[in-house]
Amino acid sequence: MKKLLFVLAFTFIVQQVFSQLYIVSVLSIHSDPTNTCTYSGYDLAIYVVDPTGAETVTCIDDDVDDYGLKTLAQVLNNIIAQGYKITNIQTGAIEGEGALTFLQTKNMDPAFGVDPSEELLPGTTFFLSVP
Repeated sequence: MKKLLFVLAFTFIVQQVFSQLYIVSVLSIHSDPTNTCTYSGYDLAIYVVDPTGAETVTCIDDDVDDYGLKTLAQVLNNIIAQGYKITNIQTGAIEGEGALTFLQTKNMDPAFGVDPSEELLPGTTFFLSVP
């Protein structure tokens, strides 16, 4: 009986150690470890590491109006639809102000007739796991 209890406890601990985790990072194309988005005209890369260690990179523009935010939402929603939940969000202290670094008004001079727009900032990492 003690052996059975030990085996069940050991199995539970091993299962918890090897839990499923997705990591999704919004990176500058210059920080993309796969160099997928270099020279492609994009500003950011959504870097996804799945529980098996496979890497997926989606190139996006940093302008919210050019589907950058929509693409990020689609990537996160596809993972959430598989039963994962966001367990932690880490923001890039270097790139942002320490808060959720998604939207920022660009510093543009209205004298040139350019309206300020919102942009995605690199440096945010989402951790998603099975509850």
